Amino acid sequence: MPYKREPRFCFAAPQLRQQFFWYTSAFGDKGHTLDGLLFDVSTYDLVAQFARPIFPSSLVEAAAQSLQPIVQGRTNTPQQRRRESVAAFVPSSSHTSLQTRATQANLAGLPVEIHYVIFDSLSAQELFNLGITCRRLWVVMMPVLVRRLMATLGTWAGTPVICTSHRHPLGVDNSYPPTLLRPEDLDELDEGLDLEELPSDMEDCYAWSPVNLFELAGARYDDPWHLSPAAIWDLLPNIPVKDNFELLRHPGAFQVRTFLTPLTFYPTDQEWVLRNLTTREFVRPAAVALDKEYIHGPFIEVFGFGEVILSRTVWHDELSPDIRDKSWAGHCLDIVPITDLDEGGPWKDISDQVAQDIERTWKDKLGDNWRTHIQDKARLENQLGPRKRLRLMP
Repeated sequence: MPYKREPRFCFAAPQLRQQFFWYTSAFGDKGHTLDGLLFDVSTYDLVAQFARPIFPSSLVEAAAQSLQPIVQGRTNTPQQRRRESVAAFVPSSSHTSLQTRATQANLAGLPVEIHYVIFDSLSAQELFNLGITCRRLWVVMMPVLVRRLMATLGTWAGTPVICTSHRHPLGVDNSYPPTLLRPEDLDELDEGLDLEELPSDMEDCYAWSPVNLFELAGARYDDPWHLSPAAIWDLLPNIPVKDNFELLRHPGAFQVRTFLTPLTFYPTDQEWVLRNLTTREFVRPAAVALDKEYIHGPFIEVFGFGEVILSRTVWHDELSPDIRDKSWAGHCLDIVPITDLDEGGPWKDISDQVAQDIERTWKDKLGDNWRTHIQDKARLENQLGPRKRLRLMP
């Protein structure tokens, strides 16, 4: 009997032209099997794309108060300016010219509305550099910088998504959900890939021939921005991030390093829910988590909202009708505090239904003790494991 290759999948947001889990293995296989996605890969970064950040209302006040004594202390002990770029983080006054001081004073004295106009023209790094020149600018700058960083988080919230297969029909002759693709996306599928975009295992004759979304995502879609402290610091490239002793010498950098971490925007003292914005349904974390101690805001260790999103957005022609009818493929999702359900009319709690679907799917694959199996596997991989654990929790 000839070998039948399993369908391979990737997760895509076509309207953002971004994809997850598309890769080529050493054996030439592209994407993941469905079992690989559901039972092996880490979904932390996926959850981070759907979790809408919350503006930390106490952050600006705390940052300003904690910065004040450090800056005041430094102005009493002038230090020689360093040549390295990190010198910009030392609010030193010993070598500041009268002209520069006057410029700073005039700028700080401008109306806040003018500050915001100026801030809009600056990069995150330039905004930070300006803010540390004086405390007034720092206090005005901080909420702007916070919102600038927030704009990079939860970018897949509210956009149509799909977990799509390499076996899907090509070009416009497809059965993708109607809410997924725009007319220009359909045209792109029908036009196909350029010669230089073809995978190495595909013959040149397939250039400019219709493709499916899986192939298009692999050739033209980008990886999304991954939520991590290092990624946030990429927006502020001149801030020292590895040497804590160096950070202590530069109070502005120290405050940003202290306050602006991913967890700042996702408080764990609130219940977060996964919402389907298309059907106005939601799922509570308790229906998903293997243990309530694993719940940390929108992030759930070992098994969480990421597995729910993947399992419910799967779409390919071989799906049974009952699974397809409940599919979220082409739907818009997000993860928010449960208090957000008070907005925009009624919502339906489908937590029990999702819990039953999880029980059936994972029991069929791993047996009656599937929960124990998953947790034991995670513990074996370095105390909850690098692949299926939450990476940023303290």
